[in-house]
Amino acid sequence: MIRQDIPTMMNQLNALAEVFDKKPLGEKAAMVWFDTLNDFSTEKVLSVLIGWPKMHTKFPAPAEVRKVLNDITSTQIERESLARRREDPFISWPKNERTEQIIAGIRKMLKKPKRSPIEDWRHILATGPKGSIGYEFAVEALAKLDPPPEKVERVPGEDDEREAA
Repeated sequence: MIRQDIPTMMNQLNALAEVFDKKPLGEKAAMVWFDTLNDFSTEKVLSVLIGWPKMHTKFPAPAEVRKVLNDITSTQIERESLARRREDPFISWPKNERTEQIIAGIRKMLKKPKRSPIEDWRHILATGPKGSIGYEFAVEALAKLDPPPEKVERVPGEDDEREAA
């Protein structure tokens, strides 16, 4: 808020004073209110004052209005921060050449299409050293997930068709 907004704020406060059967506020009260709320925009202050009777049954104290404005501002900052983090999850990392390289590598990995489980086990089988635990697990997993053609379950009636031909 700026000093030129004091009359606008006071009009709203005096309207609230009427609603809550309080005496109108004077110049000294105006300065206290201004000093308490000058960190916030006029629009935010007025929106809280306008909405005050909807949620409260007594005239506000400057500290109460300030608390509401702080809560609104905190919520807004958190939402904006969350939105920025969703757009760029690496936004909070320190910016230097090394972290930029790491982030570029992570982004490159994230863009690669994922292998299916069978493709992954086949890759381990092709690249892993024989006798390693990974190689052994790959053999077991592929035996279960990707059996050789002779071990594929037959379709009922399939044998009859081969014999008939």
